[in-house]
Amino acid sequence: SQAQAAQPANEARLRQAPADAAVRNAALVSAVQKVEWTSQAAEAVSEPQLNALRAAVQGNPTDRRARNAYADALCKAKKWDNLQAEVFQWLPFDPENPAVYEYLGKSATGLNDGALALRAYSSIAEIAPNRAALLARSGFLLLAAKKYDLAEAMFTEALKNRQDDANIHRGLALSCWLGGKFEASCAAYEGALMKDFNARYGDVKRVLREEYGYVLRAWRKRDPKQADAVLARAQKAGIDLFRNDALRVTMCWETDANDVDLHIVDPNGEECFYSHMKNVSGLELYSDQTQGLGPEVIRTEKTLHGTYHIGVNYFSAGPMGVSRGVVVIMKPVDGVDENPEIVPFALIEGGREMRYVGSASY
Repeated sequence: SQAQAAQPANEARLRQAPADAAVRNAALVSAVQKVEWTSQAAEAVSEPQLNALRAAVQGNPTDRRARNAYADALCKAKKWDNLQAEVFQWLPFDPENPAVYEYLGKSATGLNDGALALRAYSSIAEIAPNRAALLARSGFLLLAAKKYDLAEAMFTEALKNRQDDANIHRGLALSCWLGGKFEASCAAYEGALMKDFNARYGDVKRVLREEYGYVLRAWRKRDPKQADAVLARAQKAGIDLFRNDALRVTMCWETDANDVDLHIVDPNGEECFYSHMKNVSGLELYSDQTQGLGPEVIRTEKTLHGTYHIGVNYFSAGPMGVSRGVVVIMKPVDGVDENPEIVPFALIEGGREMRYVGSASY
């Protein structure tokens, strides 16, 4: 019969499949060597490099680019005492620059001085109380420091001036959620879902609904008595409570004239980004934004054993110079992640910078 005739051929294909898979996997593993930015996590900043950057600052103390580069290198080297000393020298030259207070906060955090870190991050809002982007930046820094009530206050204030920024709504909802204020977080997402955002935010309604689902599932887990209320809210907002990502990474940034891209390299060495939006392993990029602000999302429903490397690329600086943003890394279990990692980043002037920001291991 035709079936009997086809059997040897089918068996041959089945025998060949493992070999083909091995070849593909070997190619993917070797490809990791080509993704050079993943090596940044293991790279150390040398003393000669720091000396050269310090000399550039001493040669021109008012040069923001030089100071940013030196402070950034001190951060990478985790030389917190040196960074704090540099910031206190920088401050008199540039008291209105939010980067100074951000570096001060980082140095204080590195030195376990929580009170100074809190004052530093709050100062960003004080120098520009009407600039929504800086208020939101302060909010994300406070989120990373786990100061949820203060972060909520910053995002609330920012929304008074920028109701059209979807990422400020997301920040408010996130701060309420992590602060245990589930009702307020739900209200923030529901309010955002009712708004018509500019097309440059891409598929932001999908992002909002998916994030809202994490809040509802966490609420239901924390308080099973709310199960009926959670289900009702989910049905009204069109939320899939059975959604199950194994890894979810989102990125947004504060400047709408810059283009920043999210990248993830899976344990096989395959890179997911704007020109390769789906990996064999299941990683998927959606909501790629080229006109600024984000959010961009890379997610997968299944993960491989090993490490996922996460980076951001300053693809185009535009006229805005420094670009600041935040990456949120979630590793849900049964659709719930009660402790997402908040990673603020700053990309210095010039553009075309690829920055390693974090990892997720399984």
